[in-house]
Amino acid sequence: MTHQDLSNLAWALARLSREAGQIFEAISQQVIQKLPQFEPQNLAITAWAFATVSHEDDTLFQAIGKEARKKVRRFDPQCCANVLYSFGRMAVKDEELLDLLVERLRHSVDRFKTLELCNAAWGISKMKKAERGMQAIASSVVAKVKEMNPQDLSRTAWAFANARIKHEKLMDEISWEVMAKIESFGNQDLSNTSWAFAKLAVSNAMMMTAIGKKLMTMVKELIPQDLANTAWAFATLGLPESNLMDQILLEVISKVNDFTTQNLANTAWAYAKSAPALGMGC
Repeated sequence: MTHQDLSNLAWALARLSREAGQIFEAISQQVIQKLPQFEPQNLAITAWAFATVSHEDDTLFQAIGKEARKKVRRFDPQCCANVLYSFGRMAVKDEELLDLLVERLRHSVDRFKTLELCNAAWGISKMKKAERGMQAIASSVVAKVKEMNPQDLSRTAWAFANARIKHEKLMDEISWEVMAKIESFGNQDLSNTSWAFAKLAVSNAMMMTAIGKKLMTMVKELIPQDLANTAWAFATLGLPESNLMDQILLEVISKVNDFTTQNLANTAWAYAKSAPALGMGC
């Protein structure tokens, strides 16, 4: 198989959401042998495919990183974003590559599409590095925020919260877009957005009220982590929506066996903190 065939096969399997461990192991062996032939797009696609199906292969990712460092000057925005996302998702440590990609991003950020900005931010945030890159992304997102769909808005807010980077203008612009597009948001996107604002201590009562009202219509669809995160977010910001918190509590009770210890602890903390406002105690 050619290098193009290998990257295309990995991409196709990932798009089909098939882990296919043995096939990915065989692809990995062939990829490592032929990496010098890989163009930037092939490197990015291969990394993305392995990360998408969460197939751990540190040897492969280190080899891709080494080859990517040689060819980084030819990386376009999509390649930069996909590699940052992939290495972040798989927690691959390659600070030299990260620095090179961030520098590449900073000098071409205006060419990044909104999805590419979102993926780059998400990947960088998982690697807990490169604040300069996040600041460049923030400025570009502010300029393009109206083009972002609900998932991209939510994931971008989450990325900045995960990186502990509070960019007031960015969060303000995201909040207005969340309110404008609230009817198109899914439950997980709403939960993640509320968590992100709370994590950064950005209190926007109008947006949180809109999120609360929308979540009331879909609270039964929330998984335990989203229930815990949502309760935690509203309590942390001191904005407990009583009707929403009542509904969340009912869902917690019905799904309590599926909660992790951490999710239960966060939920308990949220209700303890909100108890006076909810009329649940002193």
